[in-house]
Amino acid sequence: MIFKNPVKILTDETLRRHEIVVGVSYDTDLDRAAEIITKAVSGAETVETDRGVEVYAREFNSSSVDYLVRWWSGAKPKEGWQTKDVVIRSIKRALDDAGIEIPFPYITHTFKERVPLGGANSSAD
Repeated sequence: MIFKNPVKILTDETLRRHEIVVGVSYDTDLDRAAEIITKAVSGAETVETDRGVEVYAREFNSSSVDYLVRWWSGAKPKEGWQTKDVVIRSIKRALDDAGIEIPFPYITHTFKERVPLGGANSSAD
């Protein structure tokens, strides 16, 4: 079948879809965050806006609600790295300007026994 029919080489295209995951804090208005992310990506100079920008709420993560962000840009490896750099910077700037937190994992430590709060030379508990 391969020898008798034309084969389309998909890796020979000039554009490729790229994607990243962006997390926002749980107290964020998710519709507003999606709008801000969409505008930030659409305004990035390396993004092919004719093919559209997609922003989907993806999952509840341990410290954030995560979005899958997808867009089209150049297919060469260097173009992929460049567009991700531009898009990440644009999203970060837009979320910062809107006062939306991109959280880092929060960890709460609990101990069975009381932990002394004084320094090494302190006699206080």
